[in-house]
Amino acid sequence: MIDIALGVKIRQRPANGQWPRNISDIVPALESLLVRIKNNGLYAPTCAELFDRQNGAAILHDYLDFAGTYLRDGHAKLAKKRALQLKQKL
Repeated sequence: MIDIALGVKIRQRPANGQWPRNISDIVPALESLLVRIKNNGLYAPTCAELFDRQNGAAILHDYLDFAGTYLRDGHAKLAKKRALQLKQKL
């Protein structure tokens, strides 16, 4: 999760094009990750929900970075809380 979050963030530089076209190379991995997250009981947005938003890249990065860090460090309850906070933003 954290690797994809970093990939999203790096691609937001102006030279890399417009969101969401600037992450087209990682969309399959992103969609697969979001399905795995949902299958593990956490809320996960769809790519369409994020791609339609001008701030979708920032929301996606924050979600993957925070939730990924919490899950990696064994804090599943905090990850679930962060995921639900994202749902409220959308």
